Amino acid sequence: MTYKFGTYGGTHVLHVDECGPAITSELDGRELLERAIQEDAQWIAIPASRLGDAFFTLSSGLAGAIVQRLQNHGCGLAVLGDVERHAAASTSFGALLAESNRTGGRGNLLFAADAADLRRRLQARGA
Repeated sequence: MTYKFGTYGGTHVLHVDECGPAITSELDGRELLERAIQEDAQWIAIPASRLGDAFFTLSSGLAGAIVQRLQNHGCGLAVLGDVERHAAASTSFGALLAESNRTGGRGNLLFAADAADLRRRLQARGA
């Protein structure tokens, strides 16, 4: 995988490149976490287009497993891009999206329109 790095409001972010294979398993999530730890990143930003459909189907458990593993290591996950089709297709994912938006990304999962939106939100956190 190809990565870029950014620091916003004191928060170091590992950006996953938009091109590449889909992230479809817990192993993929573990590999991202290992890279984040190596780079001392507090957040991982992944384009929504890189996440397989199972991530957005909460009953699959994939999103929960990846987010929990990251949280256990003090790392947050930012999903960048349009996820509305997934929210429209799943009441549970729609609720997760609404909760994330309601809290403004104060937890360890947030959905942002793009990298600029992520930067704004992390800077607003004062991290």
